[in-house]
Formats: sequence, C-alpha cells, structure tokens
Amino acid sequence: MHHAVEIPFHELGPQIFNFLVFAGILFVLLRKPVINMFASRASNYHLAVNKASQALEEAKSRKHDIESKLTEMKRGHSESIANAKKEAETLRSNAVEEARAEARRMAEEAERTIRVELDKAKLELRNFMLQQAIQMADKDLGGQLDAHEQKRLQKEFVGKIQV
Repeated sequence: MHHAVEIPFHELGPQIFNFLVFAGILFVLLRKPVINMFASRASNYHLAVNKASQALEEAKSRKHDIESKLTEMKRGHSESIANAKKEAETLRSNAVEEARAEARRMAEEAERTIRVELDKAKLELRNFMLQQAIQMADKDLGGQLDAHEQKRLQKEFVGKIQV
C-alpha cells in the first residue's frame, strides 16, 4: 500500500518560527561584525589598489628618470669621445711641436759646438804653426841674429799670424 506523500504543514510552522528566530538572532549579533569585516576588506582592497597605483606611478617616474639619464649618458658618451679625440689631437700636435723645437735646439747646440771646436782647432793650429815657425826661424837665424833681433822678429811674426 501506498500512502500519498503529504507535506506536514502542522510541523513546518514551529520549524519556520525557530529558523526565523535563529536567523534574527544571528542577524542582530553578527550584523555589525559582518559589516565591519566587509568594510575592512573593502578598505584593505582600496588601500592595496592605492599602493599599487602609487607604486605604478613611482615606477613610471623612475623609468622616465632612468631613460632621461640614459639619453644624457649616451649624449655625454658621444661628447666624451669627441672631447677625447680633440684632446688626443692637441696632445699629438703639442708633442710634434715639442719634438721639432727640441730638434731645432739640438741643431743650434750642435752648430755652437762645431763653431767652438772649429775656433779651438784654428787656435791650436795657429799656436802649432807659430811654434814651428819660431823653431825654423831659430834654426835658420840662430847663429846670425842676436837675441834682441830675434825677439823683434818673433813679435812681428806673431802680429802677422793673428791678423
């Protein structure tokens, strides 16, 4: 035998009442903590979004600064290379000029040394020739001239050689 399934409405009333009382108590007791929890979570999310936005803006700003510094460094790099080339050229020119000046100075010094040595050689040659002339004259005239006459001739000879 089958019995028809019926909904027991007479038992549902007290259960619905108990449920509504329980839901009401839960609503009264948990309403503020639940509202505060969701408000806190919403606030935390907003703070996190704000922090992320600030971090994004800061990152964009730093990226812009880095890019401008990089551009400046690239420009500075090119300028540094150009300046280094100019400086190297100046140094090379200065070194060449100094070498030329040193070569001129050395040539002038060599000319002075040659002139001094030439003058010394001429003087030595004159002295040698004078000595030879005196010795030869002394041999030739040694017995024929007296001492006074020999001195006069020597002085005359020396005067002619020095001119």
